[in-house]
Amino acid sequence: MISVNVYLCILAFVVSMSSQTESAENSTLIATAMVTRHGDRAPTGTYPNDPYAYYTWPWGIGEPTPKGVRQLYKSGMKKAARYSKLLSNIYDNNIFFGPRNVYVRSSAVNRCIVSAQSLLDGFLPFLNNHITMDIPENSEDPMLASPGKPCPKFEDEYLDDLRLDAPDVLALSEDGKFIKYLEAQTGTTVPDLWDYLLIGDALFVQQDNGLALPPWASGVFHQYIKPLNDLAMLKATSSKKLQVKTGALLNDIIERLDRYVYGKSGLDDVQNILIYSGHDVNVQGLAILLEVNNQIGTRPAYAAVISLELYYNSRIREGIEVKIFYFRDEADENPINIEIPACPGPCGYEKFKRLVKSKLVTNYDEVCSS
Repeated sequence: MISVNVYLCILAFVVSMSSQTESAENSTLIATAMVTRHGDRAPTGTYPNDPYAYYTWPWGIGEPTPKGVRQLYKSGMKKAARYSKLLSNIYDNNIFFGPRNVYVRSSAVNRCIVSAQSLLDGFLPFLNNHITMDIPENSEDPMLASPGKPCPKFEDEYLDDLRLDAPDVLALSEDGKFIKYLEAQTGTTVPDLWDYLLIGDALFVQQDNGLALPPWASGVFHQYIKPLNDLAMLKATSSKKLQVKTGALLNDIIERLDRYVYGKSGLDDVQNILIYSGHDVNVQGLAILLEVNNQIGTRPAYAAVISLELYYNSRIREGIEVKIFYFRDEADENPINIEIPACPGPCGYEKFKRLVKSKLVTNYDEVCSS
């Protein structure tokens, strides 16, 4: 196992290389906020005619798999290389006291908690056990958890968004004929797109883990199952209910970055590495809120990350620039440099905040009250 001294030497070298690059660009990385999807997992459920209904998953239905643990560990290592300059300050100042400038929040769902810990194992291999994660109870979490804190005002609208008789759904399902076929083959009713997603999830996860698709599904997978799955995810994550949750998430990110940048008082002022461990709907929901979903593609893969990075930049009047990057998976070393709508680079942080202000949710209970 690598020693602390060897790790610090490697980190110092990476820092020196990144510093040279930053100097050439007249900008210096000062903070990052990462929203990550959990790693590989077992299906969250099954259906009556599922040929793998009794398949033994390593840690149970809906739980992470060893592969998922490895994915987030690798993601942590890759992010440690990217954010080496921020990490060097941790090891310089907090080696005996713990990394006070790292904030970690996770959905209460176990696969997200395990994924967050695995990411930290790769990200901070000698200080990972010094970090206390913020894990609100599922029913009290307005940001990450699924289903999370109720939002009564938009429940009916959410159900309406997932109706099977919507024109775009009918167009992809041959006026509902495919849904009837699906019900006959699976042995269950499919009343809305959410129930459709549960069946699709079982098929996708089983296939990801080397299990052959059932014969009835293999011939319709690319023509019907995947396109409908992508549409269902888009409808769910762009719904008002989930966008309220995402607005609360982005508001939390901005408030914490503000406390670091403008330094008011308290421990939060030193937190310039923010990590949020959640679900695919959190990553895609944030992309939709920021109006950049067309730049990241379809459903986020396991360990996908959206990262908001802040830089001191001497070239812009306000002095602080924001950049957004999308890491497609745990191994991605060349993330997509997201073009921020109405804010071409270098995008000032204050301008960015003005652009998203109307989408932020500062009082979840008030917005969701019926």
